[in-house]
Amino acid sequence: MAIVSTNVIVCPSCGARNRLGDYKVKLLPRCGRCAVGLPEAGRVRVTRAFWRHRSFLILGILGGVGVIPLAVALLNEHHEPTQACDLLQPATGRYARYAQLPLVAPLTIRTEGGSNYFIKFQEIGTNRTIMTFFAKGGETIQHKMPNGTYALKYATGETWCGDQKLFGASTQVHETGRLFSFDDEHTYSVELIRQKNGNLPVRTISLKDF
Repeated sequence: MAIVSTNVIVCPSCGARNRLGDYKVKLLPRCGRCAVGLPEAGRVRVTRAFWRHRSFLILGILGGVGVIPLAVALLNEHHEPTQACDLLQPATGRYARYAQLPLVAPLTIRTEGGSNYFIKFQEIGTNRTIMTFFAKGGETIQHKMPNGTYALKYATGETWCGDQKLFGASTQVHETGRLFSFDDEHTYSVELIRQKNGNLPVRTISLKDF
């Protein structure tokens, strides 16, 4: 024989004592004399509210299932894993020549170990790139430059991704704080190496200004 627990609830309206079994979450208990709703424990009230609004909750959960994958898709769209570059690293030396001008002025560039370098010379006034070089960290470039005055910019990084992406996410871009005027009478030896008493100031620039 099953034992049914009972509760004695006093009606707040007429004072009648009502003996009730366990509350049913779907039914509101009422006084047997005056039919007024009887007081409920908080747990029963919350449970009944859940059943009354379960359709909204389920719809909300189901709706969330449709929203969550979209949010994940948007996150994946803007945070795709960086793909490794599969390009061969160029040899140290001239990378490209963009103007067929006579090469007359000797140039030496020494680089610091630890990173690779992509170096460009831009013509002052037109901002067109005249010559680019690639150097493995710690190696030296020796070449000749055409007559003219140029700005020197360079990017450093590890894995070569081409002259558009440069070194990918690890790219750092810099510009020297002086111009280089090449002619038949001047030669330059540039050391892209951090030095305590160096005379070539360098500043960091954004990739779009490279």
